[in-house]
Amino acid sequence: MPTTEVKLPFVTPGTGEQTDLICAVCPHSWDAHDSIGIRYCSATAAGELDRGCVCVGKS
Repeated sequence: MPTTEVKLPFVTPGTGEQTDLICAVCPHSWDAHDSIGIRYCSATAAGELDRGCVCVGKS
């Protein structure tokens, strides 16, 4: 059975003090995403697409 590699759409910040995850797709922190933003950014990262942001969260 074929397998699919799943890439999580966030990166860990470079500083040791900051614990927020940063989305690899849009300029928002991962915890600022609502359910639609999580799904949209996850699909954007998985499909390696270049498209705009739909997040309504804080920066």
